[in-house]
Amino acid sequence: GIKGVVQTGVSQYGDNENWKVTLAGGQGFFDDRLQVIASFEHYDSAGVETANQRDWASRGRGIIVNPAVTPANPASPTNPARLVVVNPLASNASYGGLITNTALAGTTFDPGGIPRAFQYGQFRTGTTMAGSTDPTAYNPNLELVLQAAQERTAGFTHIRYELFEGLDIYVEGLLAQSKVLYNSLPTFELSQTAFTIFRDNAFLPESSRQQMIAGNIQSFSLGRVSPDFAIPTLDGESNTWRWVVGAEGHCGGHRTD
Repeated sequence: GIKGVVQTGVSQYGDNENWKVTLAGGQGFFDDRLQVIASFEHYDSAGVETANQRDWASRGRGIIVNPAVTPANPASPTNPARLVVVNPLASNASYGGLITNTALAGTTFDPGGIPRAFQYGQFRTGTTMAGSTDPTAYNPNLELVLQAAQERTAGFTHIRYELFEGLDIYVEGLLAQSKVLYNSLPTFELSQTAFTIFRDNAFLPESSRQQMIAGNIQSFSLGRVSPDFAIPTLDGESNTWRWVVGAEGHCGGHRTD
């Protein structure tokens, strides 16, 4: 007989659309001396691109350095070297770009290049912080892929023939392919790789340029997270082929395979 299943689904958030088709069957011929069984499966899932598509992801915990620990105030049970915080964030970059040095430090840029003061959070160090409500604040964990897009296909068959009573020969084959597609983290420019912006930059807002002229600032460092740039894509594929030819026989109390 033949049996098949078709199913489809979607997450409660309206994404990760997926579907699966399976088919299996078997049949005997020549008074069941020849037996054939086969199966096929195909599965496809759209995946979930980034964790920030889930509201609970921003409530995740992380470990950051405690800025209160200094040579004059060393680590202790009441002043731990590391802090477990909700939604750890970068303090040296933002989605719009964050100036990290000179008198303009703490300036970020909204869409359209509009400068404004960045809203830092608690427990701020040179690279991390927590608790910022700034809409451009960056949590790298939220840009990680939550579930990669997947596609897999597999087919299997087994054919057995009874040459004579007590001796069967068979051949079976398996073909399978699995594909995974997901994006890496977006490019980010911070610390040693931060952008250096000179005051003659054609895209610099005029108000920022005038501040640089007034303060005799030739350039500043800009930390930026850039999901609007090309994001590296990882495209993995694995293929499996398996073929088996064999014989089974029995005589008296002995069995050979």
